[in-house]
Amino acid sequence: MGIYLAWIAVSLTLLVQSGVFCKTINSKTIHHLMTKRELQKYFGVENHDQVPEYDVTHPYQSSHAGEFVTYDLRSKHRTRREVEADDRHHYSLNAFGKTLHLSLRKNKNLIKPGLEVESHADGKVKKTRISPSTHYLGEVRDHPESSVAITNHGALTGMIKLRDDAYFLHPLPHRIAKKVRRNKHSAAHIIYKYDLGGPSEDSPVLTIDDAVKNIKGLKKRVVQSKRVNDENDPAVNFTERYLELGMVADQQVKAIHGNNDTYTADYLLTIGNIMNGIFHYDSFGEQKVAIVINKIFILTNDEFGAPSTSNASVKIHTLIRWTNKQYPAPSDGSNTPPPFDAISLIHKGGSLIGLGLLSGLCVVRIAPSIAADMGLQTAYKLSHEIGHNMGLGHDGANSCPPGNIMSTSVVGGPEMFRWSNCSKNTVQNYLRGPMSYCLKDKPPTDRPALPISILGKLPGEVNDGDIQCKYQYGSTWRRCPQESGNCKALFCTVDYVYCHSYAAAPLSGTSCGARNWCVEGKCVDNGSPYVNGAWSAWSDTYTKCSQTCGGGVQHRTRTCSNPPPQNGGDPCEGSESGHWRICNPEPCPPNTPTLRETQCKAKNSETVPYHSSSSCDLRCIKGSLLYYYGKVADGTRCHPDRRVFDVCIDATCRTVGCDYVLDSTARLDRCGICNGDGSSCALITGEYTKQHRRWGLDKADTIQSLPPGTMKAHFEKRGASWNLLGIQDKAGKYLIRLPSWSTSVKAAGSMIVYKHEENLYKDILDIDGPTTETLLVKFIYLHGRNGGVDFRYYAPSNVSQPSTYVWNTSDWSSCTSTCAGGYKTRWVYCIRADDKTHVSESLCDSASKPHMGQPCNTQACPAEWHLTRWQECSKSCGKGSQSRRLYCHKKINSTSYEELPDSSCSASNKPNVTKLTRNCRQIECPPDWQSLEWSPCSTTCGTGIITRKLVCRQVDAEGVVKTVTSTMCDQMPKPITSQPCNADTPCGPPDKIKIACFKANPVPLEQILGDLRGSVNLDHTEIAVEMCLNLTHEAGFTYFAMANNGICYSGPNTKTKYYEQGPASMADCNNGIGNQGYMFVYTMVQLPPLTSLGCYNDRRTKAAVLPTLYANFRSQINWRNMNLTISQCAHVARDMERSYFGIRFYGECYTAPDDDAAAAYSSQGPATSCWSGVGSNYASFFYTFKNV
Repeated sequence: MGIYLAWIAVSLTLLVQSGVFCKTINSKTIHHLMTKRELQKYFGVENHDQVPEYDVTHPYQSSHAGEFVTYDLRSKHRTRREVEADDRHHYSLNAFGKTLHLSLRKNKNLIKPGLEVESHADGKVKKTRISPSTHYLGEVRDHPESSVAITNHGALTGMIKLRDDAYFLHPLPHRIAKKVRRNKHSAAHIIYKYDLGGPSEDSPVLTIDDAVKNIKGLKKRVVQSKRVNDENDPAVNFTERYLELGMVADQQVKAIHGNNDTYTADYLLTIGNIMNGIFHYDSFGEQKVAIVINKIFILTNDEFGAPSTSNASVKIHTLIRWTNKQYPAPSDGSNTPPPFDAISLIHKGGSLIGLGLLSGLCVVRIAPSIAADMGLQTAYKLSHEIGHNMGLGHDGANSCPPGNIMSTSVVGGPEMFRWSNCSKNTVQNYLRGPMSYCLKDKPPTDRPALPISILGKLPGEVNDGDIQCKYQYGSTWRRCPQESGNCKALFCTVDYVYCHSYAAAPLSGTSCGARNWCVEGKCVDNGSPYVNGAWSAWSDTYTKCSQTCGGGVQHRTRTCSNPPPQNGGDPCEGSESGHWRICNPEPCPPNTPTLRETQCKAKNSETVPYHSSSSCDLRCIKGSLLYYYGKVADGTRCHPDRRVFDVCIDATCRTVGCDYVLDSTARLDRCGICNGDGSSCALITGEYTKQHRRWGLDKADTIQSLPPGTMKAHFEKRGASWNLLGIQDKAGKYLIRLPSWSTSVKAAGSMIVYKHEENLYKDILDIDGPTTETLLVKFIYLHGRNGGVDFRYYAPSNVSQPSTYVWNTSDWSSCTSTCAGGYKTRWVYCIRADDKTHVSESLCDSASKPHMGQPCNTQACPAEWHLTRWQECSKSCGKGSQSRRLYCHKKINSTSYEELPDSSCSASNKPNVTKLTRNCRQIECPPDWQSLEWSPCSTTCGTGIITRKLVCRQVDAEGVVKTVTSTMCDQMPKPITSQPCNADTPCGPPDKIKIACFKANPVPLEQILGDLRGSVNLDHTEIAVEMCLNLTHEAGFTYFAMANNGICYSGPNTKTKYYEQGPASMADCNNGIGNQGYMFVYTMVQLPPLTSLGCYNDRRTKAAVLPTLYANFRSQINWRNMNLTISQCAHVARDMERSYFGIRFYGECYTAPDDDAAAAYSSQGPATSCWSGVGSNYASFFYTFKNV
């Protein structure tokens, strides 16, 4: 009895404890991996607490349409569809939930040819030539008023400015990048949004008088009075200005960039690139200023001459002294121009105040300015100080309110990206006046170009809020997620709890929503097209099987990348995993742990699985402690019953048939046979009512002896009592040690489940089977009478157990929709009619199988108001428009809606929408060349030339087309300015020129072009001659002959052959056509100008003046037209390539080599016996084709 009392005193307490999860590296916290120098370099801050909001992105080269090309950022790649003449570089990156498509060109204006970096240290100067192809300018596609300034050395660094925001982009150091890179080919970059705000300190200015008074040797430029007063000075009307700038970095700035001269120089060039965009803002006015970097200096503190902790006044005076020492004014007082117009120092340490010499540009030799390094945002501070150099005062101290670029402090909002009207008026008057003359000289046009043009890119697209915060506060800072929609001020956080701001607005182009960006302090729709995500094809191969035996799972995968969702488009519906299937179904070796057991042991080696109603939860128990570890791994069995093959997939229990096929209806029959008919076993039922009174475990009575192969045995007491049920093997050993609470045990090849929840209980014993040995079910008497034990089980039988088979169904599931057509399903099973157990579906009548699913709730849904999304902007820049609709509709099926009259919807439920159209992309378009009208063609027939002029024009944010300076289009490909014309309008042959009648027996010409004898009319031979002319022209020849009464001859060598047999008499040719054995020769080649040399003696008693008689045309003389004879002699001389000839005895043609003829023709002295340009018997008239 003591054992019993001890047993009934036992109680079980279950304590639920949560499992511990390991953290992985989060791309949003990688700033904690950065050193202090890296924080300064990437974010411009001193510690991790100051790091602004940032994101990690992997830029890639893309096509002009934004399609992925390669992760290789080093060289330009093209798709076959792209036009190679387009010199744009396209990059795309994903950051802050959106895709930015950068369209860039080389910046050809930034770097002076031969630009060098001078590094001054320890009294020595090291010079390094700057690579010409590392900087680019451009725009962000679909982001008006955007601009981009990027440096590319195999990775991208720079600024992306949108209308009201700016972003900054940097490649991560390799040791950090490898922790977050997407694949081995991609390069991880950090991008953050910049807030232009800063400490609210008054920004002083340095006057020229103070500078001259305090600095020895500071000289003003010599400005001649005629230049100042000359109203016709080209500077007055000159529309392009060029500020040639020297840039200086101190050793603290160099240290931030790894103490590397090249990296530091790239940083300064990137800042200069951004400044170039600032001085081209529309608010700056009509005349722009191009920044040209002429020199870069990197100085140690000793070489510079001032400690890093010095205040701004000390540093600018030191800069002036250093500059004057390096580039002193000429001692002779001449006005030799300095190497650059202004010099700017970027320093780290000391005061954050910037300082610039007021009105110093073009007045002092080199106008100075300084700014504390704040990352790439330093470009705005230096622009402010150079504004002072141009004579601009502070806004707020004039008639303009503070808040613009020339304000002493920045209060945030869109105005911080603009020049005020006061600044605009002052600077435009300065640029139009004579005092800006030093900005007039245009840099060489063959200077090296910068690698990625940022025309049209908004800065906030290139450098998002995270990068801006990084530069403001430090590399561990990022943009506050809770303030990501705020465009009036950039808020940054380091701990995701507290947000900090300098009160300056995010740069234009900074994201403020899934499809929105900040533009001039306002969050507006970016107008880009919605791109809904679509799935890729399923992978060809399956994943690795989750188990090596016992039935695991595997699946195919797909990605939402065809295309990925962009610009607020819908994500893909469904799962990345699919086509699940069972694998490795072979039984595991005996005593192999289940997958659920393995998972528990991995969490805590002392725990075992605990099954709950949530079959896909991983719960493990150790004694009285219950642990919850989340969800089980895919492929884990849902139930401990080994006859149930269902598995967990994506934390959902999925049906598995006994044939190990997912979602199969195959089931074990009552005898344990898969898809069997239940005829190999018999149902045994009975009761045990014996009043057994022998007390204790060792005096138990046998209720039933279960043979091997027993299935689904169930023993249950009829009522609660102190007596127990037990189970023994054939040797009499209890398989479950009693007394015990509810428990289970694996024995005899089966799971044995014992239920005993209270001291006084209705015991139940279940054995799933099939068993592998004889088992004995025992009745254990402890106290009270036996109320009876009922039992049933299936035992193997050699006697057939016939039955009829019928279909059985589960209840219908809930309808998937309340209207517009849902669907409901149910399970359909084939069962034995006698005991309702499962059998193979093949045993039931397939024709009468009930439907497993059917439509439901097919009625249309109630009418409702529908507000569409904003449509794509009608323009990519220059003020487009977009619209949306509000209308009444009802859903009629799962995919279709029917539009209804507004009266069909409730007026009281109509959304309060006041605006259905709005402007969008109110940003400047990139400047581009515009072609004027073509000129008339230079010819009326045959190929000529047409020309046209180009002008550089730009569409502003309001859609107004303006003509701008040509340098703003330097990055744009120039349209052709000339091209051929009238190529498809051939001219007819030139006029024919008669030469003479020649002997032709045989005809010396190569080709017969046509036999025209049938067309010859001797009274009207002109038609036949014209026909021969056309045939010759079409054949590409310029000489032809009409011979043998009308045959057209020509050939490539006619010019040198036609005169070989000599001239014939005029009677041998008839009206321009040679008789048989003769030919009349024509040409289309005009004679060159002929110079008459005069009449000279040519007596034969002495040596001949010109000895070669090359033709005799006396028989063809027309005494009324001696010019015909002169022309005949001239043509043959020209075709013989002789420059001199003479005509003697009225028709004889003589010549000699040029040098001999030039010396001999006048050797016998002048004569007077020539007549009508020809010589007589003793005289010759001489001619030449040369100018004499």
